[in-house]
Amino acid sequence: MATADSPATRRIEASPVRQSDGFKAVKVLLIEQAMGRSVLRSALGTLEITDIEEWNAVKTEPLDLAALADFDLIIANIDDGDEAAAQMLRSLRNGTIPGNPFVPAIITCGSSLAATVRAAVDAGADAVVLKPYSLKQIMDPVAALVARRRPFVVTVDYVGPERRTGQRSGQAIEQIDVPNRLAAKIRNLDPVSLMTAESEAWALIERQRTLRIAFQALFLVRLAAAAGSLGAGAARRDLARLPALARELSTRIDDPDELPLLKSFTSWLGTFPSLADDAARRASCDEAGRALGTLLAALGSGEAPAEAIAQADAAVFSYCQRLTAA
Repeated sequence: MATADSPATRRIEASPVRQSDGFKAVKVLLIEQAMGRSVLRSALGTLEITDIEEWNAVKTEPLDLAALADFDLIIANIDDGDEAAAQMLRSLRNGTIPGNPFVPAIITCGSSLAATVRAAVDAGADAVVLKPYSLKQIMDPVAALVARRRPFVVTVDYVGPERRTGQRSGQAIEQIDVPNRLAAKIRNLDPVSLMTAESEAWALIERQRTLRIAFQALFLVRLAAAAGSLGAGAARRDLARLPALARELSTRIDDPDELPLLKSFTSWLGTFPSLADDAARRASCDEAGRALGTLLAALGSGEAPAEAIAQADAAVFSYCQRLTAA
């Protein structure tokens, strides 16, 4: 886990600290219909936050998206059937639109439907607050973000605050303490050092994403080896993700020592579907699995290829148990 003692974090904490203006220096974006913004303004006003920009809905113009980089906190609403704010936050977290991928974000939900709440969580929200809410229900998560923010985790499909309460089988997921612009602004920490820390944290997240994509590919290769025991078509949807993972890895890997390992995997993708003999299919999966395990080690996973394969096999076993129990 990247902790508060990481180089980037130490650099921020050691920077010169000027006289703090507290919450008065914070700039907030509210994305909410006019009728729903009064409680939010009152809560922020209690904290002496007055620099507030208000949007009735998510904006998609380039200039508006570019302005997302200026905010220290985003509070946005989603409703059943209208999850544009969640989609915007997900894009921010993944770095596919301009802005700070680490910006603290609170999502309010006008619906308590599980799918709506899940959309907010999966987008990378730091906190989710259901309507109707009180001043305290808005102020508490803001204060918590300043005092101690959850570390980020990276998976193939998610970048954002850690939400797991238990450990699943498979590769351990590193927790990353990302720069907190909200807390930094309140404490008036050096902005240049903050930007440097954000750049370093993003590089770490991109490295983790490459590792997660490679491990997901390894998991699916090992799943392909076991798919015959799952029943016809049971894992087809999961295995259909392999070509996309291969394409993504191809955009991320350019080291001459790593490219042959990637090529071994992509070649397997082309030959595996045509193999009719179970023994030949298993042997080809073993070969592709060894290539991906070696690739993970070359990428800096910190594990020997055999260890990565064993982790993938454990994850496949657990997954197959869930499939057969469903």
